[in-house]
Formats: sequence, structure tokens, C-alpha cells
Amino acid sequence: MVRITLVLAMLVVVNSIEVQAEIYKWKDDKGKTHYGDKPVASSEKMGIKEEASTRRSISDSTREDRRKKLMETFDLERKEKKKELAKKRKKKDRLDAQCGSAKDRLRRYNRAGRLYDVDKNGERTYLPDNVRQTEINKLQNKIKKYCK
Repeated sequence: MVRITLVLAMLVVVNSIEVQAEIYKWKDDKGKTHYGDKPVASSEKMGIKEEASTRRSISDSTREDRRKKLMETFDLERKEKKKELAKKRKKKDRLDAQCGSAKDRLRRYNRAGRLYDVDKNGERTYLPDNVRQTEINKLQNKIKKYCK
């Protein structure tokens, strides 16, 4: 919104500015001629003819069409940014959830004396220590990946 306001303000200012420069000519003590836009003690105002403005007059309907097109472009850009931000937030939320899950599981694995799986009959099958260490290493890798 700030961007749109800034652009519109700039357009209004640029359209309303008219250049009216006065040029002064003077000679210094050494006889060298100087030109400037501010009067000096012995300067004389130059009579410079202004050329016809190169700015074309734009009809109100053309100006309104351009304004509408500009506003539509800004709206489209704003919507695209909003979608991109939503996509980034969704990805960050997913990574945060995976990070929290991996940290929680690692904390439980480190507290547990032994790890087990439950088989089809509902009985525990204890995993050997080397498998436990492999699972812990996998979780640490997941934490490195998801918790940035």
C-alpha cells in the first residue's frame, strides 16, 4: 500500500512540475565567462527562448485507463507476494513441526533404557543397542535438516 501511494504521489508531482530556470551570464576578474542559475554581482540575465513542451497532453480517459492498469498491476503484485508469503509460512510451519517431533522422539530415545517395536500379537520386541544408536543418529540428522 505504501508503494502504491508513493508511486501515485510521484506521478502527481512529476505532472505538476514546470521548469522555469533563469540563466545568468557573467565574467570574472580574469575575463573568463561563466554561466549559472543564481545571480552574481555583475551578472546579466540571459534571454533564452523556451522550446515548446515535448510533453504530450493526455486525455482524461487515457490517464484514467493508465491509472487503472497501474492499480491492477499493483494488486496483482500484492496478491502474488501474499501467496508467496503464505507458501513460505506453510513450509516453515511444516519444518517446525517436523523439528519438534524429531527433538521429542530423540529426547524419549535418550531417556529410554531400551527401544522396542510392537509385533502383530501386541508383544514387545526389543531392539539391539546398535539399532538404537542408528535410530538416534537418524533423528540427529533429521534435527539438523529441519531445525534451522
